[in-house]
Amino acid sequence: MAAAVTSSANTVTTAESTAEEFLSPHKPVDTMTTTSPLVGLVSGCAGAVALVYVGQPLDTVKVRMQLSTATRAVTSNGGGGGGVSMWGCVRDMWRQALVTPAPHIRQLTNNATGAVVEACPLTATGQQASKAAAAGRMARLMYAGTAPALLANVAENGVLFAAYGPCQRLVAFALDLFGGANASNAVVDVEKKLGPAGMATAGSLASLCSAFALCPTELIKVRLQAADLDRANCAAVSGTAAGRPQNAAASTLQVVARVWTTEGGLRGMYRGLGSTVAREMPGYYVFFLAYEASRTYMNDWHHGSLATSTAPSVEHQEDPAWVTMTAGAAAGTCLWLVVYPVDAIKSRIQAAGGGGSTAESSSGGFLRAMALSVRNEGPLALYRGLAPTLLRTVPASAVMFWTVERTKTLMSGYGL
Repeated sequence: MAAAVTSSANTVTTAESTAEEFLSPHKPVDTMTTTSPLVGLVSGCAGAVALVYVGQPLDTVKVRMQLSTATRAVTSNGGGGGGVSMWGCVRDMWRQALVTPAPHIRQLTNNATGAVVEACPLTATGQQASKAAAAGRMARLMYAGTAPALLANVAENGVLFAAYGPCQRLVAFALDLFGGANASNAVVDVEKKLGPAGMATAGSLASLCSAFALCPTELIKVRLQAADLDRANCAAVSGTAAGRPQNAAASTLQVVARVWTTEGGLRGMYRGLGSTVAREMPGYYVFFLAYEASRTYMNDWHHGSLATSTAPSVEHQEDPAWVTMTAGAAAGTCLWLVVYPVDAIKSRIQAAGGGGSTAESSSGGFLRAMALSVRNEGPLALYRGLAPTLLRTVPASAVMFWTVERTKTLMSGYGL
């Protein structure tokens, strides 16, 4: 009798389990091993800090080259700021660092209008600074905009990697990879199920979220980087007629205050949002596609070449550091090769909001700004600054991904 009752209870339990599985065909998706938003947020922020400090100097060179347009004609005597080549830009920045700043702001008379205008504070005094002082000024020039760059990259990478895991689940649901007939086999790593193309789609969707966090902070960074270029151009023509550039602010807070009060508040802070989204979504598709594909290929090659009868399975092995860093460098390189023209126009749109030399070529929408730049300077203007960008992205992206993966591993060791 007891055996019969036990058998009946087991039958009822089995029936309830079967009914629950039937009513919840996608339940096994809860076992997908994706990165939690908290781990993604922390690891993304850590990777962003590493990326900025490794790549900020060459990022400054890139932005100055992107903004050097017709102003080069005014500064062709060597005293200008932007240059048309990477080494020319660095040389001009060194010359700018050698100039001893004037001890006071002089008043000049504008020959065209007769009005008294304020001269640029960075004017030559007939003296050159010592090499040590010039090196300090050069470092400050190269790391101009570091604070907003940190905010920009921390905001971007934090949101990007926090949203990456949920977007992987969204793509998996959209493709129905873990439902229906596959439900019994759904306990699997989502990365292996999605493949590089699915992971790239998830990264592209996550970048849409990060663009809204990135745009305001990147605008401030570009304005600060452009400020020293405008000061240098102002100094080069101060003997004739030069006013203080409107966007040559001395600090992050001054830039924020000027944008907020003169460019429409929050709307001004999101100047260039359309071009930011146009850069981020296709760029990060290529970025994650290159990273996942190259990482998978190198892991297969590495583990295949070291395979032994006692070796642990590939699923339980951590990627070697060289695989992570090489895949990161490949991802960054592919991203910039694809989206660099969009980034060049975005920089001009964001830098020209308060006036300056690039205002004409950056007025209007994205397509109008691109058409004006190509018409006035030729198609190669869209690729000005690509060389320092590629030189920067190889070590910066490699270090960023290594930091992200190491942070994930560290947090996983604490059960997060």
